[in-house]
Amino acid sequence: SNPLTMLPIYWLDYWLGCLITGSQRMTRAAFDATWQRILDAGMIGGIEEGLKVLLGEVGLPMMVGGSILGVLLAVPLYPLTYRAVVAHRRRRDARLAYERLRELRSIAPIDPLRPPYGPSDTGEDFPPTVDPPEIQREESVL
Repeated sequence: SNPLTMLPIYWLDYWLGCLITGSQRMTRAAFDATWQRILDAGMIGGIEEGLKVLLGEVGLPMMVGGSILGVLLAVPLYPLTYRAVVAHRRRRDARLAYERLRELRSIAPIDPLRPPYGPSDTGEDFPPTVDPPEIQREESVL
């Protein structure tokens, strides 16, 4: 997540997790009391209290809610994401190939796409090939 979406996502995870697990949602007063309990516990005790809250009171409903939302959203969004990634990679590969061709054209003594090496003006893809005289095949008569 990012700073703009973190709070709504975590809140939704927590809310859904409390709904599914049957946990009581933490009120603002309970949150303030828990925060004060963590601060009053000192350095080591605060870490212990914080972990208890994070892994128990808040963490378990968030993990349950986040897992359910993850599965529910992943199933329909995977095909869309897959297509978007494939399309992006094709566009990127085409752009890189075009840039490479421009680079090769700038340093090549001749244009690699001009005859006799590339397509000709006659509509043929490549110039006709002729075997050298010493390799010419004899046509057999049946």
